[in-house]
Amino acid sequence: MKNLFIITGSSRGIGRAIVFALNNHFSKDNNTFVLIARDVEKLSQLKEKLKGEVIVVGMDLADIDNVSYSFEEELSKLSKDFDRCVLINNAGIIKPIGFLGKVEGAKLAENIKVNLIAPLLLTNSFLKLFENSNCEKIVINNSSGAGRMPIVCWSAYCASKAGMDMFSKVLNEENSKVKVFSVAPGIIETDMQKDIRSTSKSDFPLLDEFVRFQQGMLKTPEESAEDFVKLIKNPDDFETIVSF
Repeated sequence: MKNLFIITGSSRGIGRAIVFALNNHFSKDNNTFVLIARDVEKLSQLKEKLKGEVIVVGMDLADIDNVSYSFEEELSKLSKDFDRCVLINNAGIIKPIGFLGKVEGAKLAENIKVNLIAPLLLTNSFLKLFENSNCEKIVINNSSGAGRMPIVCWSAYCASKAGMDMFSKVLNEENSKVKVFSVAPGIIETDMQKDIRSTSKSDFPLLDEFVRFQQGMLKTPEESAEDFVKLIKNPDDFETIVSF
């Protein structure tokens, strides 16, 4: 089988773990990886460890004026002759953390750009580019339980993830040729958790609760990556909104 795997935020954390999990589980297939992140050096190092064709795309997802153009330019170089085409909108940021009225407006805007607008743009371009392809099309959005319940001082993050859930539901309703999932992967030990734990309690009253998560309550990125592989292998077994 010829697979195309496109993963944003693939230089670290869950994204990097997903890349390795796909490389392992589909090692007998003919795979093309499109790795997207800001850190091109880390992506290039990752490239050397993968089997198959690997395309490295340095992209700042907050630069929404160029996201669609850069993405479409890179993918237009590829053959559309794939059996399975998968877009994983994994990249995300938690900051700013703080009470509305006390955070920087520019940081709020950056959060929404990276977490919601960029995935919308990438999904739009992905569907446009592969509209006439007969490949199985799968879009997986890395959402969060924070998009399904309010968490104080996370206004932008909660809003962006709720938006990701909703755009996934809409896509599911309007396009029967794509399988779309919005995934709350659980609480994972990544740099995002470190960012949360480094926040002052005055900016995040729930800090102690998140510090306690370190006591055996956090999944590893590798464990989370296996859940994403399950979706790709068995998409008919899952509804659009998924919690692991």
